[in-house]
Amino acid sequence: MERPLVAKAGLGWVGKHSLILNREAGSWFFLGELLIDLPLPVDQPLEEQCGRCVACMTTCPTEAIVAPYTVDARRCISYLTIELEGAIPEALRPLMGNRIYGWYSQSNQLADHFVAEWQAAHPNDTLTVRDLAANPIPVLDGELVGTLRPSDAPLTPRQQEALALSDTLIAELQAHDVVVLAAPMYNFNIPTQLKNYFDLVAPAGVTFRYTEQGPEGLVKGKRAIVLTSRGGIHKGTPSDLLEPYLRLFLGFIGITNVEFVFAEGYGYGPDVAQKATETAKAQLSSLAAA
Repeated sequence: MERPLVAKAGLGWVGKHSLILNREAGSWFFLGELLIDLPLPVDQPLEEQCGRCVACMTTCPTEAIVAPYTVDARRCISYLTIELEGAIPEALRPLMGNRIYGWYSQSNQLADHFVAEWQAAHPNDTLTVRDLAANPIPVLDGELVGTLRPSDAPLTPRQQEALALSDTLIAELQAHDVVVLAAPMYNFNIPTQLKNYFDLVAPAGVTFRYTEQGPEGLVKGKRAIVLTSRGGIHKGTPSDLLEPYLRLFLGFIGITNVEFVFAEGYGYGPDVAQKATETAKAQLSSLAAA
C-alpha cells in the first residue's frame, strides 16, 4: 500500500524505516497522512527543543543529510535503492557496513564497542580488523577446494589468489593472542561470509593435522570471544546450532578457550532489544578490561 498512497500524496518516493521530513510538521504528520488519510493538527514545538540538533546529520553513515532538511540524494541509500531501484554504489557500501541489515547491524555495534573498550584498556596492543562483509572471502567451490589439498598440479590464477589469501588469513590468526568473532545468527546458523573464512583458515597440515590419536589443532594458546546477536531467544535451546558449531570448529583448530556474549530478542520489541544491547555491552566491557 505504501507506493499508491505516496503517489496519491504527491510525494516523490517512500522508504521503509525512513523518515519524510517537513519543517513545519516533522515526520509523524506525514506518516499519519499516508496511513489514515486524515488531516492532523501540527504539533507545537516543545520548549526544550532549541532547533540546533544535528543528530541525524552526524548519525547518517553516508553523510547524505548535508544540512537541516536537506538531503543529498546521490548519497541517500533509501533514494538510490527505492526510487531509482538500483544497487548501493560500491563507494558507499563500506560506510554503511555492507551488511545484510545495513550499518545498524547489532553484531557490528557490539564489535565496535568491544574494539573501543579493548583499545582503551590495552593501548599498546596490535589490533587487526578483518571485515568479511566489506571484503568478502570467495566461496570454496569445485575449483578452489583443490587449493587446500596438497597437489603437484599447477594452480589456476584464481586458485593462486585463494591460496595467497588463505596464507594471509592464517598468518593473522596465528599472530594474535585474542580472536574476536562477530557472528549473528542467520536462519539458525552463521553468516555465509564467516563460513567462507573458516574454509580458508582450516587447511589440513597447517591449522590442524591428523595423528594416530585423532585430529590435533595447531592454533594453540589463543583466547576467542564470540559476539552473537539474534532476533529470537535461542541460548541453551535445541535451536541454537551456532554455539556448538563454533565451539567445535574453533576447538578443532586448537582454540579451546572460547567465551560467548549473547544479545538476543531483537525481534521482541525495542525494550527487549535495548536491554539485550546494554547487557551485552556490559559483558564486553568486563571482558575487555580483564
